[in-house]
Amino acid sequence: MEKIIQWIEVFNQIAKNESNYHSFYIEKGEDFVDASLTLEEVSHVEECRGGAYAAASVTMRGGKAYLEMTSGSYRKCPTQTGYTAEYTHTTQQKIELGDDPEVLGFVKSIKNEGDLVALLEAVLQAAAKP
Repeated sequence: MEKIIQWIEVFNQIAKNESNYHSFYIEKGEDFVDASLTLEEVSHVEECRGGAYAAASVTMRGGKAYLEMTSGSYRKCPTQTGYTAEYTHTTQQKIELGDDPEVLGFVKSIKNEGDLVALLEAVLQAAAKP
């Protein structure tokens, strides 16, 4: 639970900052789902962009769903062909959501970042209950 609390603190800190970047990715097939939401603090670190980040990913494979939460720091530096990116994980937590048909149905129904955030909130509320 401590890692989850740390992740929530980083996520909220970034979300409250006016300078942030977020991205959402989803890929779905007949029997799989990959969805990821990343929130990055935007600040200058020398000639680079960097700061804290928090990411939440939901995957479904083989009839089981998982939630992975990571946070830490990142640094993206420009190069002649684009940029290089370095991510350092300080918090990483993987939670098996299981194979309950209701959970799998919800995971399969994810269409946007709001759906992923709703699933994340439900999992965090369930984890907080004794």
